[in-house]
Amino acid sequence: MATAPRHSLSLTYGVAPLINEGDYIPWCDLDRSNPAYELLHGKYTEDCFGRRSGGSLALVYTCRLSYRWEVGVSLAYIRYFDKLKMNEITFSRSLSEHQLCVMPLVRILWTNRPSLRLYSGMEFGMQAAFRRGFFDRKYDSAVHFACQLTLFGFQFGRRVFLSTEIGLGARGAVAVGIGCKIGAKKEKEL
Repeated sequence: MATAPRHSLSLTYGVAPLINEGDYIPWCDLDRSNPAYELLHGKYTEDCFGRRSGGSLALVYTCRLSYRWEVGVSLAYIRYFDKLKMNEITFSRSLSEHQLCVMPLVRILWTNRPSLRLYSGMEFGMQAAFRRGFFDRKYDSAVHFACQLTLFGFQFGRRVFLSTEIGLGARGAVAVGIGCKIGAKKEKEL
């Protein structure tokens, strides 16, 4: 068993991230003086716009405190986008939203072998959102709460490892990644 903390750094890509939309309506421009507002209001809903995500790209650092516990921090980037096309003659508009999340994390390690680790964890932090609407072309920004609940995580490999996580939150429902262990001391199998 290791007697010193082990540090690791990984890069993950997650699908279906969830974000805190805060106090603004994410896919409607609220400028009622815009002539297109009356045309769109009531005729289209958020579901009809077809919001799409580019996924979540995250850099995750962890430090193992003991055989069962580790702490760390994740930095995640998420992009949402949409296109609104009334018809070929009228107009075509795009919308984009960028999210940057910083979340400290804590994990409990269910299995902690040199080449296999199973874990669950929680991350809580802040999210900075930068949004440009369909009609208002300048970016608005807001800061909100962000979190990630990892129900099940799996890492396979000694110095370089592959990982898969299943959870819910800003880093996605399913995340896959690659990482490396830094400053590892010699361990023995249990």
